[in-house]
Formats: sequence, structure tokens, C-alpha cells
Amino acid sequence: MNRSSGFTYSGHCVPALSPDGTWIAYILSSSLVFRRSDLSTKQVVPLSPDFSRLVQGILWDENTSEGAVAVFTRSQAQIYLFDESVSEFTCSATIKDDITGFQWASSASEELVRVATMSPDFVRLWSSDGIEKEIINPKWPQVLGGPAKGYISSVTRHGTADEISIFSTLSGRYYKFPFEGILDAKQAKWSPKGSFLAVVDTSALGYRVHIYGAEGSLLKAYRGHSDDQVEGGEFGVDTIEWIPGASDNERLAIGDEHEEVTILDTANFSAPVILKHGSIQDGVPIWVEATRSSVVHYNLVSAPYIPPQLRHSTDVTTGIVALKVSPNGIMLGTVTESMPSTVWVWYLDGDNTYLASVMCHSYPISSIEWNGQWLYTVCPGSKLVGRWSISTAPMLTALDDFDSLSGATVRGRFTLFYNRNVFSIAQDEDEPEHEQDEEDQKDLVGQDQENQEDEGISMREREGSPQMLLDDDTNVQEIVKTVQQSEWCEPAEALHPDDTFTRKRN
Repeated sequence: MNRSSGFTYSGHCVPALSPDGTWIAYILSSSLVFRRSDLSTKQVVPLSPDFSRLVQGILWDENTSEGAVAVFTRSQAQIYLFDESVSEFTCSATIKDDITGFQWASSASEELVRVATMSPDFVRLWSSDGIEKEIINPKWPQVLGGPAKGYISSVTRHGTADEISIFSTLSGRYYKFPFEGILDAKQAKWSPKGSFLAVVDTSALGYRVHIYGAEGSLLKAYRGHSDDQVEGGEFGVDTIEWIPGASDNERLAIGDEHEEVTILDTANFSAPVILKHGSIQDGVPIWVEATRSSVVHYNLVSAPYIPPQLRHSTDVTTGIVALKVSPNGIMLGTVTESMPSTVWVWYLDGDNTYLASVMCHSYPISSIEWNGQWLYTVCPGSKLVGRWSISTAPMLTALDDFDSLSGATVRGRFTLFYNRNVFSIAQDEDEPEHEQDEEDQKDLVGQDQENQEDEGISMREREGSPQMLLDDDTNVQEIVKTVQQSEWCEPAEALHPDDTFTRKRN
């Protein structure tokens, strides 16, 4: 990929790429700067010093093809829209409110802009009439979607009960329903089609995920697939993520504290497959960062193999820290707490779901993110960024001109890399092949590796990195030589049980 030189920014607010990656917005001193991602155009908008030094975030509207971006502090938000008549961004509105959180809100009309400001006491929905709706007692500073486009919802708590409050921006109708069976909701997510709402209860009660219909009926109270996950059990749920797909039934991925991922099918609310993280068997490409070479790259190593793990201690916890589904719903990337330097990539195919590839690094991973069929992996400690696709061998890129790397954001074909006060933009020169049938994809990830050379590269410990449990190859093979594929991917049945916001131009 081609990458630009570094640009400085005011480090209290991370730069933000537009949804398609064509624009970047950032704060520099007392100015808001807009640049094209190819760096060909720059617009500088003066800000008051008091406002610019207090900016908490820059947020683009993900649901519009037009340029719309908000810059906000804890007491004020400024809305900028791209004016095609003058080819620049102009401030169209200013909101003054107590702002703990800020979000763009779904709108059924392309001509109308809606935003939500959140405080400990209120969620306020703003539009062309000023405050359009006020929802009291939000449990989190977050606005959710709803059962269809044009709906806004928020989890609220009244007394000792949690509920979902839903507002229709089309009809103005406002209604709510309680979370039956939930003691203390920790997460809530609408399915992509809006047919279901998944809610995670407190892990103090064990493994609890409730699925509700759009009208509020409790459809399923899922307690896990085994005895150690039932009420009062040892393990709770870490995170959930809906899996998009072409079929009518929608699937939910559930990551738990036992470092397993359950794929729950809403067609019959069964768990067709359980994904386990542990030893890796033959047939799975295993890529390990080369640490004994001057050239940054992955080595392909032989199975069986156990990824490096944090040494067992009272401070080490287990769970799923990253659960990212590809946009087409075919691939799933995961990272666990006990193996923080390893990315697991799964091919989602119902009962035939399997582990497609594994990438191991010398430093913990801060984030993974899909961009089309590319999976990006960021390792700040080593300043390395990995890229993987099902049709190519994974690639590692070192950002040597950064003294450190805080993170990366992927939008379109552009990637934003940044640290405390410098950012750089990279553009992919090519993309993996997108048009492949299922059998071709399986051949790519399941190809015979008998002729691949095992270079014996071990994961070395570096100063500042977590203490890893490193086994030599002999010990690893003794540990896992009797382990079968079913130990990391099993069918469930095999287990025991104040201004106007418009986009119109004059």
C-alpha cells in the first residue's frame, strides 16, 4: 500500500476519516482542517481557542453519501455539511447542551439531518425543529437503531427495571417495552434487519442472552450450551455481534468468558456451531510474525501449534476481546484475552463452519477491523499492521517513521494510522478477488501444507510486552498430538447439553 508522510495534529482529538475514506478531518491548533485523503485539497476552518482545545471528538455521519461531520465538546456541538456550490464544508448548526456522548441518528429522509446528544439524565434528539424528542433516564450514553429505518431507541432504567424506549421519526410515535427476565442489562444490539433485539444480562448471573422480537416479546432466553454456562455458572457473556446475510434468518455471534463463540441461529434459536480457541490442527494456515529477520513478514508454520499465551496468574482473565464480522457475513475475526497477540479467522458456513487461518504476533493486538474482504490487524507495541484476505497470503507492514503507533482506522480503500500527535494516510493499490464461489474459497484456506517449510520461528519476548508462555516445538506437539478438529469447532448437538438541520441548498 502507498502511504503518505506524517501530518501533525492536536493530540487531544483523534483525526477522523469520512465513511468512504475520501475526507479526513482533524484539529490543528485553533483550526478544523479538512483534507482529501489523496491530500490534494485542504480547507482550514478557524475555531475559537476555547472551543478547539476542548474538542472531545469528530464524528462523520455513516448513513449518508453527502459529507456531514460533527465536532463536539462537553458543552457544544458544531455540525458541518459539504456545500457543493462552493466545494467546501460550512457550519450549518450549533448545539449547546450537556454532552456526555454524541451520535448521528438514523433518518428516513435524505433531506433531514438528525443527531442525538446524551447526558446522564437525557438523550435528546435534534432535528429541524430543535429538540424533537427527549428520552429520560438513559442507562448508557448511546443511541441504538430500531425495528426499521427511521426509528431511534435507547436503553433506559426506571426504578429497578431496564427497558427499551423507541421513537419513530416518521410518525412521532413513542413507545417502550420492559426487558422481561433481565436483571441488569450490559449490552443491547438490534439485528441488521431490525427483527430482533439481543440483550446481555450481567455476568454475575452466569451466561444470559435474551432475544426479543421487534414488538417486545421474549423469544429466547439463551443460557449457553453446557452446564458451566447456566444460571449461577462460572462464565458470563463478554460481547455479541449480529452476522449480516442474504437469508431471512439472522444469526448472532456470542463471545463468552470461556473464550468460546456461539453462533445462535434465530430460525430455531439453536446453536449450530461453537468456536473454540486453543490448539491448531493440520489443514489450517498458521502465520507467525518473523522476529529473526530484518524483513517484516509472516512465516507459515506447521501444525499442530499452540499460540503464545499469557502466563497464568491471579491477574490474568479470559474472554473474547474482539469479535468482528466481515461486511458480507462470511468471515469472522476473533481475539481472546489469554492469547492477545493472535487473530483467529473463521469461515462461517452453518454446520460446516471452520477455522480458516491464524496469525500470531510478538505484541498484543489493539484492534482488528474489516474493510471489504481485508482484515486489518493493529499491533501498536511493534508498530506493525497486518492485512489478511481469503485469496492472498497475509502481509505485514512496519510503520518505522512513527515513534509509536496508537491505532488505525479503515474506511474505503484508505487507512488512517496515528499516534499521539502525528497521522499518516495509506491507500491500497490492489484488492483481493471478490468473485469466488464457496468451494474456491475453501480450497484456498484448506490447501495442503505438506511442502511448506517449518522455519522453527518462535515468538520472542520483547521489552515491554506481556509475559508470554512460550513452548518449544517438541513440547507443543506432545501437548496437542491427540487433539482433534472438534476441540476448537463443534456442532452444538455434539456437546452436552437550536438551528435547522437540513441538507437542502438554496
